Amino acid sequence: MNYIQVYHTKSHIHGIGTFTPVRLKRGDVIGVSHANYDGQWYMTTHGYYNHSEHPNCIIEDRDNLKLIIALVDINAGEELTADYREQKDLEQPKEDWK
Repeated sequence: MNYIQVYHTKSHIHGIGTFTPVRLKRGDVIGVSHANYDGQWYMTTHGYYNHSEHPNCIIEDRDNLKLIIALVDINAGEELTADYREQKDLEQPKEDWK
């Protein structure tokens, strides 16, 4: 499986975000966001996505990996976001998060 290279820069949502340098189509597997080893989740470079209540990506569990997948078509230069509430074993959004 080929993964999409991503880059990190200042986010208008919070701190640093993960961005795509290429246009993505709905269903594209962007990469591994987290890997589980001995019961502990470890974040990869693809895992620095920010929370959104209107995300453009979903996180899908496959064995000991969490894949970040385009939920909609995403333009080059757009920030990758996911709804943290759908990932109960990872950080949950705070009250003031959008």
